[in-house]
Amino acid sequence: MGRQMLFEVERGYPVARVRARGLVDERSASDLRAALMEGLLDQPSLLVLDVSQVRAVDGAMDTVAAVAREAQVWPGARLALLGAGPNAPDALRRLGVAAFVSTFNDASTAAVAAAALRAPPRASRRIEPTDAAPGEAREVVRELSAAHGVNGEPAAAELVASELVTNAVMHAGTPIDFTVRLLDGCVHIAVRDENPNPARITGYVSDSDEHGRGLLVVDALATSWGTVFPGIGKIVWAAVPVPGVRAK
Repeated sequence: MGRQMLFEVERGYPVARVRARGLVDERSASDLRAALMEGLLDQPSLLVLDVSQVRAVDGAMDTVAAVAREAQVWPGARLALLGAGPNAPDALRRLGVAAFVSTFNDASTAAVAAAALRAPPRASRRIEPTDAAPGEAREVVRELSAAHGVNGEPAAAELVASELVTNAVMHAGTPIDFTVRLLDGCVHIAVRDENPNPARITGYVSDSDEHGRGLLVVDALATSWGTVFPGIGKIVWAAVPVPGVRAK
């Protein structure tokens, strides 16, 4: 039996889109979550989910709410529902996510809202898992900060970037998608590799240990950090406060 729902994902920045069509059934939740997480990979400010061609859309609201909560933590994106029908606002209020999920009845209204978004400064680089990887990550942070007039010295952000990339090189050994954004008074760093094993703080590290202190450094310097599982591999992210980064 074929899938009841089909998805078209249009990744983008600062707006990404997911178009869904078909019938919501018990198999749909995981497929919908996977499509929405793919839409978040470029760390957009807004992810528009077009459900105008979905039947029994009320059955998808729990999944939408769950992803909306995750997206508030990382990457700090709003979700928008297009064509969900008149019951959607009430459903979102019941699920406690109405404050960060918008609803639109037509594509033109959604397009106006998307066009009004201010895109936070952003830089990305594909980094190979070599000894040069941490230096490349520091360079991206330094160049983006300089290009946008960050007044503070971004040394802490460079160190966090270096440690996250070093951790990925050591424990994943796969190519790395490295992204930096400037928003909310912080340098936001995201490191995606292809290893699905969670990143963890390992606990006590002695002064003689050559490795293992990377995530302890991240935990000390970042206001928040975490791990996201988008379907393939993982994303480890951190937000590092830096003077001179504008709040949105």
